[in-house]
Amino acid sequence: IAYDFAVQVYDPETGVEDSENNDIEAYASDGTIYINNYNGVVKVVNIAGQIVKETIVNDNAQIKVGKGIFFVVTENGANKVVCY
Repeated sequence: IAYDFAVQVYDPETGVEDSENNDIEAYASDGTIYINNYNGVVKVVNIAGQIVKETIVNDNAQIKVGKGIFFVVTENGANKVVCY
């Protein structure tokens, strides 16, 4: 008997699955999200699921968001960032 199964890894703090197919580099510092290596539409979503900002990125962008937990969403997946 053989069984097929998939393992999904979730962040224990947020319960959100990290995307492994996302080439975007996103990080936060001083209330700003920095996005590198991406061309296309980016949505920044807060922990409540509200879209904070939607913009088109051409390689790099800086998005001021203030403090909080945010998700940088692209057509390839999502990255979680924490601004403090």
